[in-house]
Amino acid sequence: MSAVTHNSATSVSVPRDRDGRRAWWWTRSGRPLIAALIAAVVATLCVALAAPASVAAPASAAAPAAPGTPIASLPFFANAGIVVGKGPGAPGSAKANAAVKKACNAGVVLYNPQWFTLPAGNLGKVYATKNGWAYNVGGYDDKQVGVAFVNTSTGAVVSCGAAAVNVTTAQPLSVVLYYAASQASCLGVDAEFCADNEMHLYLNRTTGAPPANDLIANAHTITTVPFTESLDNSFADDDGPALIDYDHCLLSTIDPVQSHTVWWKYIPTVTGPAPRISVKTTIPRAPPIKVGGFAPDFKPTSSILVSTPSGLVFPPKVDEWDCTTPPTLLAGSTYYIPVFMPWDHYSERALVTGGPLTVRVDPAAVLPGAPTRVAASVNGAARTATLSWSPPASNGGSPVTGYRVARNGRDSGGHGAWSAVLPASARSQTIRYLNAWDTYALTVRAITAVGTGPAGSKTVTVTAATSSAPLRVAAAARPGTGKVAVSWAAPVHPGASAVGSYRVRRFVGSGSAVQAITTAGASARSLTLSRLTPGTGYTFDVTAVNASGPGRVSTRSAVTTPTVLPAAPAAVTASANGAARTATVSWLPPASNGGSPVTGYRVARNGRDSGGHGALSAVLPASARSRSFRYLNAWDTYALTVRAITAAGTGPAASRSATVTATTPSAPTSVLARAGNRRVALTWGAPRHAGTSAVRGYVVKRYVGPSSTAQAAASAAGSARSFPASGLLNGTAYTFAVTAVNASGFGRASARTAPVTPHA
Repeated sequence: MSAVTHNSATSVSVPRDRDGRRAWWWTRSGRPLIAALIAAVVATLCVALAAPASVAAPASAAAPAAPGTPIASLPFFANAGIVVGKGPGAPGSAKANAAVKKACNAGVVLYNPQWFTLPAGNLGKVYATKNGWAYNVGGYDDKQVGVAFVNTSTGAVVSCGAAAVNVTTAQPLSVVLYYAASQASCLGVDAEFCADNEMHLYLNRTTGAPPANDLIANAHTITTVPFTESLDNSFADDDGPALIDYDHCLLSTIDPVQSHTVWWKYIPTVTGPAPRISVKTTIPRAPPIKVGGFAPDFKPTSSILVSTPSGLVFPPKVDEWDCTTPPTLLAGSTYYIPVFMPWDHYSERALVTGGPLTVRVDPAAVLPGAPTRVAASVNGAARTATLSWSPPASNGGSPVTGYRVARNGRDSGGHGAWSAVLPASARSQTIRYLNAWDTYALTVRAITAVGTGPAGSKTVTVTAATSSAPLRVAAAARPGTGKVAVSWAAPVHPGASAVGSYRVRRFVGSGSAVQAITTAGASARSLTLSRLTPGTGYTFDVTAVNASGPGRVSTRSAVTTPTVLPAAPAAVTASANGAARTATVSWLPPASNGGSPVTGYRVARNGRDSGGHGALSAVLPASARSRSFRYLNAWDTYALTVRAITAAGTGPAASRSATVTATTPSAPTSVLARAGNRRVALTWGAPRHAGTSAVRGYVVKRYVGPSSTAQAAASAAGSARSFPASGLLNGTAYTFAVTAVNASGFGRASARTAPVTPHA
């Protein structure tokens, strides 16, 4: 007998249990969609209830310990609601329900259990899957259901959850499907909707183990085509990358899942289209689910990926949006063909996600040839191009059903590449709203039931009487002047007449509003613009103008910001006077004042001083060359900065660091307090800096709560790292600080400990 595993109202823990592995339903709100009538299920259950008398009975003449509705044959489907006593299964014996309650449901009473008895005989391994829906106040949601296998004769639990178990003449089995928690309260709240709640069961024979090609590394090799292989992927793993091109071929997918993946390896000997892959299964359709309306059947699908040094990727496509044309496979390259079960929050999870299937690989279908007599013409005045063609010389044995026409580039509205599918009778397409002087590649491909064929293409350039766009437009700020120089190159195509002038437009950043327009002569290749706001970013474009009017606008320049701020002060140094607890920063004027006299300097320090005050800054006159900061803490490191100030603003900082040394120690480290009965145990670490002589003792000060006045002080030896404070009042909060002492005197006090309260 196999070991019993356990499930409860909140989880199911069974090796390779597909039902508990992922969250595969979404929350529903509003009224439910009533699904199709469950006529097929009723018919199946009627057959089961009317099972012939020839079904083998237990060897013992005694009544079975775990009776259930007989199952006539496998595979088997069943579903039941939450009304106790209703459903196709038997209610089961008190002994059997109690055994499953204890072994599989954490002692929780099984709600509306449905018992079924498997056919007698040596059936081999049998596999169960289950799922369920329930209506909660506010909408539909998943509801945990359980399943267990029980020895029909003895009532002993054989397995909890959807594991594969052996069914033999010596070990006849029954299976029970149940809600893991009571649903009675739901009927009391909203009986109309709760009456639609369902749980579902599927049973079938299985190998009970993953197929040999479960992993990519163990992929079966396809040596010749056509190729056929049958297997059972009920226990296959979920390995592999994304097996569907979700970015282009399944845009509506939300939270996609791929499961039960099996693999084949294929190395073509000639270059050509990918072979045709079909997957069939003998599992019948599952009964419809009332709640939520739709749950897919077991519909395994296939894909094809190519092995690269960086991993498995999709083979390249001529058109990334073409999801029907088989990709071209290269002779000698290694390709992998996965077969798997996909679902997502739109299609929802099927009751059956793995099972017996047959994979067939056939030679590639023949695509149509490229359209013939492809030609293109341009109407510059209308900004259009027309592509024309004739049918392909070969349709590959399948009628042409349409043509895909496309262009690259951008149109005058800024829209990118475009394509459209035309009917099979189409012989031309006019493409509008093109840009003057742009060159476009126009393509046309024939479409059949097999896929989309190769392209026939033509390249066109849209001519115009006006000029093309000026080239290499750039903008550069003139440092310290607040001006920007815009430069450009002449357009490649002047149009029907010579360029007479250039128009330079100014924008704030990437905004669309034109802030100003400036005109330059026909020979100009640059223009310096002033009256700009310092610190504001600008972009510029340029248009050539001839007798026919303004031409094509250039691309915008990069964002350029006029700068007039002074540079950082020069030759900055910093020094500290440990005895005086001061630090001094000194400097020279900046190398560039940005075109405006320096009116002062802003000097600052970070950190805190000995009085507990934070960062400090001050503005000094333009004649200043140094500044001393007082009342600093011994052994603290400070960043001292200085910035030049002009009428345009404050320039960048020059910074130096200074550490205030001292003859006395720095603060003890890691001071901790632990409360006991009328006492507190203190511990600390030695200070990082001992000063000019060794630490020869410590002073421990005691405070009541946050008070600033010490209640008591005690001393400890220089080697001490702990101190017992005794004689304290239980229930009173205390804090402590520790100071190291050397020959020069008292050092820096530690930070106060967190409040601790002695207790009995």
